[in-house]
Amino acid sequence: MPAPILPAVTLVKALALLLVAIWLLQLERSLGARTPPALSLSLAAFAIWTTLSVGWAAEKGAALADVGRLAILIGTAIVGIAVMRRRDDVVTVAMAFIAGAAVAAGMGLLTGIGSEGGRLAGTVGDANELAVALVAALALVPPILVRSRRGSVPYVIVALAGALVLIGLVMTGSRGGAFSLVGAAMVALMMGRRWWRWAVPILGISAAVALLIVSGVRLPGGASHLNDSATVDRTTLWTIALRMAEAHPLTGVGVGSFVADSSVYLVRPGLVTRSDLVLAEHQLASNTYLEIAADRGVIGLLTFAAFLVLAGASATRAARRFARAGEDDMAFLAQAFVIGLVGIAVGAFFLSLEVNKQLWLVAAVCVGLYRIAFAPPGDSGKQPPLGDFSAGRLVEVGQ
Repeated sequence: MPAPILPAVTLVKALALLLVAIWLLQLERSLGARTPPALSLSLAAFAIWTTLSVGWAAEKGAALADVGRLAILIGTAIVGIAVMRRRDDVVTVAMAFIAGAAVAAGMGLLTGIGSEGGRLAGTVGDANELAVALVAALALVPPILVRSRRGSVPYVIVALAGALVLIGLVMTGSRGGAFSLVGAAMVALMMGRRWWRWAVPILGISAAVALLIVSGVRLPGGASHLNDSATVDRTTLWTIALRMAEAHPLTGVGVGSFVADSSVYLVRPGLVTRSDLVLAEHQLASNTYLEIAADRGVIGLLTFAAFLVLAGASATRAARRFARAGEDDMAFLAQAFVIGLVGIAVGAFFLSLEVNKQLWLVAAVCVGLYRIAFAPPGDSGKQPPLGDFSAGRLVEVGQ
């Protein structure tokens, strides 16, 4: 929920700074398990290359602004990886993610905040971005429901939150969100029978909706946007991004320069029908991967993609480790974060999500799960839980 405090200082930035400060106050010996070196290398390479690309960016102000936003998210993700030391920490983050998604959708349904053309946008302010976040939250509901049966959190509350998230997802009318949901469900099918009760109904309903749309049935409310098969907006922007990437395959045009340079690539061989998106509306590429390729070339794209793939692989390895140790609930939760990350990654084909908070948060949890799962026996039990910021604890750390 956007809330400016001072010029150029938002609530998100202030909370991120507070998180870093608290982490530094409580800094102590970390878990014995390290972050996978390849993942650390890919993240460092992406951050360094992005910063270097400011040097050849046409608009230095826009480039520095993008680097600043990305630095906050990467920094927060690194802190998130470091502070998740106990199994309960992962559960806490999962429940908070579901609650946040339910509030974002619920506020939109109750007050109409952020609504655009009858489509639900909620507190996120964009229907498509809200849809991707709701898909990730929906993936986390099954393992939290399993835990709630043991009384850790009321089952009915989790079930209602999940229903609200699902209703909100439908009301966004997001085609990108629909692809994101289907992609997540297909990955869930491969995770094992435990996920079939979640994935099969979603794929079945998705297939039924697709048949209705093909047969000409008009869906009600905000979901009617799914009937719109026009893709000219995105294809125009994708064409511009591809032309940039082809002209500067190695380096790109510089971080944050897609909007500034896109008009230069309008008059080229090939049909572009929506020049107003470039000349008047100054839109982004509506595809995270194409935009990174256009801005930072193949090096930027490969390092970013490697980070996402390795983050997902880390949580997958953690799930296997938990399963071998007989911790089925933790394995279930680790798989849920993998599915959520896949959902966001699929949604990134239709949106510019490089500076999306949910993407970096879910990726951070995936890496945190790896460190928890592969920590030497006893290490995770010695760490304080998240939220232990009592005066006595801070004095102890200070000593």
